[in-house]
Amino acid sequence: MPAAVPVHRRTIDIEVRQADDLLVAQARLRDTRPWHPDPARVLLHDLELALHVRTADLTIVAVESWMNAFPHTECPLIRSSFDRLVGLSVRRGFTRALRDTVSGVHGCSHLHELARAAGPTIIQATLSAADARRRGPHRNLPHLGARRHRHAETRRRLAPGTRPLPRTAAHRVRADLTALRPADTSAVPTEMSGLFPRWGRPQDRRSTD
Repeated sequence: MPAAVPVHRRTIDIEVRQADDLLVAQARLRDTRPWHPDPARVLLHDLELALHVRTADLTIVAVESWMNAFPHTECPLIRSSFDRLVGLSVRRGFTRALRDTVSGVHGCSHLHELARAAGPTIIQATLSAADARRRGPHRNLPHLGARRHRHAETRRRLAPGTRPLPRTAAHRVRADLTALRPADTSAVPTEMSGLFPRWGRPQDRRSTD
């Protein structure tokens, strides 16, 4: 097999900061063409998007965007369309709301991609902030009021020093502690094997084959 040569590189970087009762997600997308002989044309896109989100209900209250590098002169004209994200919640349904609000001719596909990636990152940031407060160095972080930990019972059943699986879109757990994913029981930590007696598909969805 011949040596692989890079032809395109996309990087997306997102950092979430907390300030008083707001979370600010700063997202940046860069597209480069490493092969281009003209150094001035190696960078194709350099776009930034900032979502200011109220911690009490995870609603977007302000949007900022920047286009530092772009291929077409009309690209910056679409930035104002993303002001319509104000009022949306980054919780469940955010991706569909984005599609309805700033997709197609009503938005920029690259800023749309940044917003779509920033939503779940903000959700993860609420978990990170809560964990930081528990561990001590950042106990002065404001409480993210609307979110309550829903694993109290699970924590009581865990061995000392262990933590429950986070309840996020990437790994959903039913209230009766029957996990819907993953189906491979080898992925379950030993100390948690007694918490999830049935893995894979729920009992009411058995195959009729």
